[in-house]
Amino acid sequence: MMMNKIIFKPEIFAVIAAILNGTSGVFTRWAFNLNTTPATLAFWKCFLAFVLMAIFCTINNQLTKDVIGLVKHWKKFALLSFLGIFCLYFFETWAFNQASIPLVSFLTYAAGIITLLLSVIFLKEKITVYKIIAFCSIIAGVFFMLLFAKDVKGSLFGVVFALLGGLGYALFIFMSKILKVGSGIAQLFWLFLFGSLFCLYHG
Repeated sequence: MMMNKIIFKPEIFAVIAAILNGTSGVFTRWAFNLNTTPATLAFWKCFLAFVLMAIFCTINNQLTKDVIGLVKHWKKFALLSFLGIFCLYFFETWAFNQASIPLVSFLTYAAGIITLLLSVIFLKEKITVYKIIAFCSIIAGVFFMLLFAKDVKGSLFGVVFALLGGLGYALFIFMSKILKVGSGIAQLFWLFLFGSLFCLYHG
């Protein structure tokens, strides 16, 4: 029972998500080598995720009902999608075209410290061991970035784009707690739907 509680903690899923997202830079750089533009790549990354969510929701009756039931919250999902899907996919993809993968990855997720601060200040969340570990990890990241600065390259635009992507995602996490739309495949359906539309418009 204790092991299950550890395995299914939200922090564990966050780490897994971060690890998987860490491969994004490699595939993105590969796509650039095929002369794919950042805007086009951002759209397809988001749209393919939407198609995957749509398939899940189509073959499962309960998920279909959940998706329909969330229609009334479309404005909330539009806002959250702009912050957490469009900003992350669009700016991060552009950043990968302007800076090295380690630099973009670090700057994008280092912005997560904003989420910690906003949650503690405005939501009155307690400072837990996990939050302390997260903060220390960011500080350690800064240290190693400076230590191996010669291997980390990027233009000013790359740095700005990476920070914008990270800021959008940080605000997305914070606003998700405020808007309370829940989480799950049905919610992802709406997030990636609006994200695809935003990316298409700016493509």
